[in-house]
Amino acid sequence: MESDAKNQLVQNLVFGENLKKAVNSKFNRNPYLEGYSKAEIEDFFKDGVKTLPLIYLDFLLTMGKKAFFLDGLTYALDDLASIKQSAELVASKNEPVINLREYDFVFLSNQGCLFALFNLKEGDNPPVYGLAEAVNQQKIEKITDSFSEFIDKMVIDEYVFDPLLTHSTFPHDVYRLEEKAKKRE
Repeated sequence: MESDAKNQLVQNLVFGENLKKAVNSKFNRNPYLEGYSKAEIEDFFKDGVKTLPLIYLDFLLTMGKKAFFLDGLTYALDDLASIKQSAELVASKNEPVINLREYDFVFLSNQGCLFALFNLKEGDNPPVYGLAEAVNQQKIEKITDSFSEFIDKMVIDEYVFDPLLTHSTFPHDVYRLEEKAKKRE
């Protein structure tokens, strides 16, 4: 890892500490969060990823291995290659075909059919985009304006993938969106 990136890793841990405080205050308990060590992240960098946003690095350090509010989702470093492969397969079967770009970083999967990603060229707190299987998306769609907003919504148990489901014809997705609309009224 380059020394500038190392220094940034050490100096930019504000998000994780702020998130821990927010989670503690919401749940009135110390949540189970487990992050990677700097050495583990450095080993990951050797595999070719050198331009991760600082907020994602902070996420990895704070809760990249385990976060209670992400139970059931796949997001560990060891799983990133298979997550991206699955996302590419889903995108290739879409009508029209969606092509993931080399700077699209797929960081999370929900049961291999919903994916969250960010663009490595969009700064240190990039928007998060989503890809869903069988909803005939026209393009990869923005689901939050930033990575921090994505995590905030996950903490409060807001389903961040709803914007993708507007394209779905699956009865359970249509029902879910109708129920959500009724609650807003």
